[in-house]
Amino acid sequence: MRNKINLVVGVVLVLFLYTLALTTSKEPVAATLTVQECSTSPTHWTCDKQLKVLTEAIYFESRNEYWTGQEAVGHVIINRTNHPEFPKTIEEVVYEDADKFNKCQFSYMCDGKSETIRDYASWEHCVVSAKRVYYGEAKDNTGGAIFYINPKVSTNQAFFKTLTPTKKIGDHTFYKPRTA
Repeated sequence: MRNKINLVVGVVLVLFLYTLALTTSKEPVAATLTVQECSTSPTHWTCDKQLKVLTEAIYFESRNEYWTGQEAVGHVIINRTNHPEFPKTIEEVVYEDADKFNKCQFSYMCDGKSETIRDYASWEHCVVSAKRVYYGEAKDNTGGAIFYINPKVSTNQAFFKTLTPTKKIGDHTFYKPRTA
């Protein structure tokens, strides 16, 4: 029993000294530690702004989906930033045409409803999904899609008939442009 107690005390002491070394070191702390230490609270966000916009988009577009569905929505946004026909930042992609009622790129931006985070458990789940996509930990599960639709709520289904479906994940179907 005494050996187990000594082991636990030793582990705690090592962790304490490691933490002390990190916080008193003059060397920069690794970026991953900084990311983990930032606040992802919807009311007190201190992380990267692009990550926050990605998290909000995932929350409002797919918070009721499983991880794969949330990450797929995130990948569409990232895929758009890498596509020549779309803006180059997450923020610009998500906010594109937000001033056009029911005609924007992401329905939550222009549907006239309040963008208030009410489900904090879902928010935290979306933070994890957004981080996995943003930092490249989750592979693109959409087949390179730059569009998606939830047929249950979409008002522009005719447009999607001009595209090639790549995947169905949860309530969303994902698409990319047709190739000649």
